[in-house]
Amino acid sequence: MIEIYIKNNIFLATFFLHRCNENCGSKLTASKEFILSGEGCQDNKNTDCKWELHGPPLLNGRISKRSVHASRLISVSYAKEFHLDPSNLIPNRTYTIFFNNNSSGFWAEYSVRTDMPPRGGSCVVSPSEGVVIETQFQISCADWTDEDSPLWYEFFLSHPVHGPLLLFYGWMPDSVGLFLPAGLKENDFNVNLFVKITDVLGSHRTVPLQAKVCFCLMQHPTEIHSKLPQYYSSQ
Repeated sequence: MIEIYIKNNIFLATFFLHRCNENCGSKLTASKEFILSGEGCQDNKNTDCKWELHGPPLLNGRISKRSVHASRLISVSYAKEFHLDPSNLIPNRTYTIFFNNNSSGFWAEYSVRTDMPPRGGSCVVSPSEGVVIETQFQISCADWTDEDSPLWYEFFLSHPVHGPLLLFYGWMPDSVGLFLPAGLKENDFNVNLFVKITDVLGSHRTVPLQAKVCFCLMQHPTEIHSKLPQYYSSQ
């Protein structure tokens, strides 16, 4: 890549003033770090290479509707390489990195576009109520769209002690039949579930769900024992 600059009214040309080392596609992959390197930068100590990130504010700050569309200086760093975590950026927005080598006077800019997570769909759990060990539940999703398809679906149980437990996953938007544990009485027997829907670039959307599961003994003890292994495997 050749960049043209003007310094003291003289046109100068240089090769590869900055180079993308990681996550260099047309859109940033949300799950992979974005890395640029600057030519002529010695190391990360006492460097003359300056990096500025411009764009909408980061997600970890307070965001207003006006600031989402505004471009402003977000960060300044002095280093041989520029590192950025795309998961901290607002989806479907353009960010610009300005590179300046203070010792040579050369500068360059690099613009990137963040990915949009899957959108437009919904997920439901059916039936919405049931009995532990006896009732088979199924989680179904529909109408999710993303230009970076296919979509990957992960179905989770939010366990109050062990955290998220993966119940099922795959390219299809529906789970298999699931035996769920009983919900806590103080939570009205509700069991918390969620679906994580991810595109091929790593951007994802999380959909929370609930099902009411009570513990009621059935009339046939042998049927209970035959289903116990499936029940405990989901714990």
